[in-house]
Amino acid sequence: MKLYTAIFLLCFTLNLFGQGQVTSILVTVDLQPKTINVHQELAINLPDSIPSMTLKLLKFNQSISSINMVLVNEKKITLQEETQQEGIRHFSINTPKDESIKKLSISYSLNNTKTKTDIPLFFTELPATHSDADFFKASIHFAQGLDYNINYPKVELEEMTTTNGTTVQFDLAALPSVLRFEKDNKQQIKSETMIDFGAGFLFLIIGGIIYKNRKRLAYG
Repeated sequence: MKLYTAIFLLCFTLNLFGQGQVTSILVTVDLQPKTINVHQELAINLPDSIPSMTLKLLKFNQSISSINMVLVNEKKITLQEETQQEGIRHFSINTPKDESIKKLSISYSLNNTKTKTDIPLFFTELPATHSDADFFKASIHFAQGLDYNINYPKVELEEMTTTNGTTVQFDLAALPSVLRFEKDNKQQIKSETMIDFGAGFLFLIIGGIIYKNRKRLAYG
């Protein structure tokens, strides 16, 4: 019985390493007033025997506007979209000739036009090498004047504010498939107040013009 158990564990381990693993993931996000720029790096241990791998991405109403660059082992490649099934987009990556994939970098952009923002992250079916708290690292920069609440994931944040804006950082033991933000109510109220003030000022000017020319309007 012990022999069968040992054989099973050995086969499971060989199969696990034979399909490759993800060792770490780093994501940096730069939120600007009109654009969101995302850079995602995956450290991967993929055997030479595997000629390609598949990436997945959740599909939201706020989709990616452009994929700016994809690098495999610092070499530029083209990300090929295969299918879209049940709200998931599938992309394929071919392994560089005579190389195994060690590092995958993807840079892409989204339009920042909504109060609530969903930033999808690329993920694979490859298992993680560990579940330590720092497996996934994220650094998110909010441009000056932009105030957001991070709705997902809900974790402890390290925050740093400079003249260029605010940067928050956090670690997770697993890769989230999406980062979810929402504009702070204070900023939204401030914007609405400015609009109301502008409209009120405009009506005040129109009222002044009408009052100034009231006799002319009455007698023609």
